[in-house]
Amino acid sequence: MRVLLCLVMMVGSAVAEPGQVAMSIATHGSAIDLTFTNPSQQTLSLRTHVRATHDNYDWLTVKLTATGKTRTLRFQENRKKAVPVDVELLPGKSTTVSVDLVTWSTRANNGEPLRAGTYDVEATWDMSKQTTGPVFTATAKTTLVIAAAKEATGCGAKETTTGLELLVHADKDTIEFGVHNIDTGPHCIEAYIKTHEQQSDQLSIEVPLAGKTTREVAFNDDRDKSAPAYNDLAPGATTWTTWKLADWTSRHGKRPLPKGPTLATAFYDATRVTNAWHGKLSAPVVIP
Repeated sequence: MRVLLCLVMMVGSAVAEPGQVAMSIATHGSAIDLTFTNPSQQTLSLRTHVRATHDNYDWLTVKLTATGKTRTLRFQENRKKAVPVDVELLPGKSTTVSVDLVTWSTRANNGEPLRAGTYDVEATWDMSKQTTGPVFTATAKTTLVIAAAKEATGCGAKETTTGLELLVHADKDTIEFGVHNIDTGPHCIEAYIKTHEQQSDQLSIEVPLAGKTTREVAFNDDRDKSAPAYNDLAPGATTWTTWKLADWTSRHGKRPLPKGPTLATAFYDATRVTNAWHGKLSAPVVIP
């Protein structure tokens, strides 16, 4: 793990005379940890996030560079209600904000999921337009290594029902599911079913229809021979599977889904699994 400390001068404050705010960066799993320290002799009130459906970080941008290509992530979603959260920083004290970059890669119109690999990270926390608290801009750099999911012959250790989250990304023709490890330790999951095609006994989407009805689209079908495929997930690793949505929605003579953007709910339901992770996850997804 590499840590870089960045000192920035405050250009104004509603709480204290101009002083210094220190920001350092570290990583764990697929997350960055931004630590803010008050080295001044005055107490500072620092706005760390905005509480909405997910915690938003309106002042943060992250540039990720790998193989010569740079991508920028932002951390502010559309929201109807939000509650700003401030932290009182006594002299010499610190507070840490942790942000999972794989999780946020599919939110806030950030686009494609962030894949396993090594990335140069440049994080900027820009509070230059703040009207309360310290007004400053800080930049810090580090390297982030996102582990890949690994095939496993089975899940030998006793598994839990927590520590994972479901990520979903839908395109015009496909839908992609990610079972993502947000825990501090590893997990082992049933990733998909090996048969004459890729199938899943855990994945599905629930799509609202007219008249307050819903339709479930599952990703399993008739099969003669099959076997579950297991994946080991280190902290920060994700099992991604991709599915042709039009194919799975129209099988056995069923009608295609209604045209136009539709807010659906995706599920990874492993509650019937006995020899791997056995919880239930859900996530919203917009079907184009």
